[in-house]
Amino acid sequence: MQQYRVASRLRFWLRWAYVVCCVFFPAVVFAYSGEITNQDPTSFVGGATRDTYLAVKNTGPTCVMAVKVTSCPSGWTVNNGSWPVADFIVCNNGSDVGAGQTVYPGPFKVTPPSEGGSGSITWELWRVYWYGIGVAGYWVWDQKLYTKTFVVSATSAWSGQITSVVPASPGYFTYSADGQLTVNIKNTGIAGNLIVQLNDGADPAGWYLQGRVLPEDNVLDGQVAASGRCGPDVYRQTVAEPAGGGEDHCG
Repeated sequence: MQQYRVASRLRFWLRWAYVVCCVFFPAVVFAYSGEITNQDPTSFVGGATRDTYLAVKNTGPTCVMAVKVTSCPSGWTVNNGSWPVADFIVCNNGSDVGAGQTVYPGPFKVTPPSEGGSGSITWELWRVYWYGIGVAGYWVWDQKLYTKTFVVSATSAWSGQITSVVPASPGYFTYSADGQLTVNIKNTGIAGNLIVQLNDGADPAGWYLQGRVLPEDNVLDGQVAASGRCGPDVYRQTVAEPAGGGEDHCG
């Protein structure tokens, strides 16, 4: 009889210990786990914002999950794209993610700098729960489950090409005599400054273009104007052509 009473009391206290652990220490009782399996996309265009989604799989028991960005390349921005702006999104709109279920939280708004570049974005997966009543509360980041890094890249939004050089004959210029060289270029990217650079290996010191001495670094500082030719006093002009269209000439 005494042994029965001891065993009964032991079972009673074990049940209470289990309840307490479930309420106050759920991570001890439930082996919460999950993983981030994919990011789409990983390729971007400089200056353009793209909607980005993650693939998250719950490999443990049912719970509420959230993902957040912890680092990204310099000059890039990553956020949830909504008000209030934040670095995280709660999966499944705050509902439970079932055991074995895969969800696709997003979209995150990812914007690389105009010049493009590459690097990596690091994400964390957390088990979270809402603390409060109704909308009066906040998310509690209870347990970090997974960390994943994806390599990302972005092409430059700036591009252009030299369509022709007039005159093209090397015998056009005469020593100590004035002459005009026209470089026709086309802006094939977004609006921005374009620089015409001499790259023939010759030292341009002493050469003049419309009364201006070419800099020693071989870079012609007179830049493409919005329309018409670049006059002798036109510098640091901005290309105003729309992306992918329009031609200008500097000479």
